[in-house]
Amino acid sequence: DVELERGSSLLVLARFRDELPNRVTLHVTPSGEKPETTPFEKSLDDPVFGARLPRVVSNLEYVVEYDQHRSRSFQVTVFDLPALVRSDLVVRQPDYTGKPEETLENAYDVTVVEGSEVTVICRVNKPLASAALTRKAGESIPLSRDPQDPLKWTVALSPQQSERLFLELVDDRGRKNRDPDQFRINVVPNKPPT
Repeated sequence: DVELERGSSLLVLARFRDELPNRVTLHVTPSGEKPETTPFEKSLDDPVFGARLPRVVSNLEYVVEYDQHRSRSFQVTVFDLPALVRSDLVVRQPDYTGKPEETLENAYDVTVVEGSEVTVICRVNKPLASAALTRKAGESIPLSRDPQDPLKWTVALSPQQSERLFLELVDDRGRKNRDPDQFRINVVPNKPPT
């Protein structure tokens, strides 16, 4: 039995100690679908036969059949890595600018005047154990889960200087997002008029 990331391929190997069978077949039953049969290929003179499923997208069960025998049933459980589905940035400029609050939909980059507040709103693909923005120096800024929506995480920032932040997502099994999304906040200094 194995857990596999959704969309990955699966290689099933069958090793025989005694006499080699004439034919080895993989019988696969994806959840809620009809069974499929795939022949195993023999590996040179080795007592190993192999069959590959190019893309596993749902939980499945498989058995190996050879001559008049069947293996026990094996379970493959698929999982999704945590991922960002959408990010919005809500910008509150300082009062003296006279600018209203602005929401940038599906955004990762923003330029703000010094003294602004930027709220990062992240919508993720599944419930998480934690979410954080990490600075290059390694400092981690935790996001808060919305109590009404477990797929929504937010944090309010008051950036003092321009920076890049990397979104790290962790699920309840300790799996992390593969490629952390990057946010850029460019801060323009507040200078007196000339």
